[in-house]
Amino acid sequence: MTAACAAVLFDLDGTLADTAPAITRALNATLVEHDLAAQSEPVVRGWIGGGVELLLSRAMHAFSLDADDAAARARLMGRFAVHYRDCLADGVAAYPGMVDLLHRLRDDGTPLGMVTNKPREFAVPLLEVLQLAPLFSAIVCGDDLPRRKPDPLPVSTAASALGVAAGSSWMVGDSLADVRSANQAGCVSVLMAYGYGSDDPQAVAQARMHALDVAQLRSLLYPR
Repeated sequence: MTAACAAVLFDLDGTLADTAPAITRALNATLVEHDLAAQSEPVVRGWIGGGVELLLSRAMHAFSLDADDAAARARLMGRFAVHYRDCLADGVAAYPGMVDLLHRLRDDGTPLGMVTNKPREFAVPLLEVLQLAPLFSAIVCGDDLPRRKPDPLPVSTAASALGVAAGSSWMVGDSLADVRSANQAGCVSVLMAYGYGSDDPQAVAQARMHALDVAQLRSLLYPR
């Protein structure tokens, strides 16, 4: 383990696990209920990142709906939540090598945290289904604090809960929100290339480190 890394924080969707299949199913059920066309999973993958509200705002834009209509967006969010509870783990899996890496980090005594914009009612049950929840000593969800990523508050809060300085921690994510939150908190930002927002030019430019896959992340954490 590199001495510069006292703790590792992870994003959830698109970083720890591929959650797009379940999100696509829930979103399409919501769209069809509102007489809107269901979308392919690749399209929905492009909308994921930043939380449920942003996902639905992007969907509304795609259908030329007023994404600033808070009441309409709230109605969609309510229905999405209903459908998502029913299919939370459908087709969801941790990325190859991620579970082994998390276990090695914990076995080595490295504190682990998760920082997600996903609401707690979805994030924690999903981690439990994936059998990852016990590995994290700090879990900060999108509705735990007054501000979410890209604000630095969630990252700094997670680092504090782990008893380490944000400046000696790494934040591993797949989106511009993850990178900005980490950078502003003083963490080392690591961008995973396989995620949902990892092709954003700003995310690529602003990330301190990059990993194509979990194997490369492992090599960054455990340099020879």
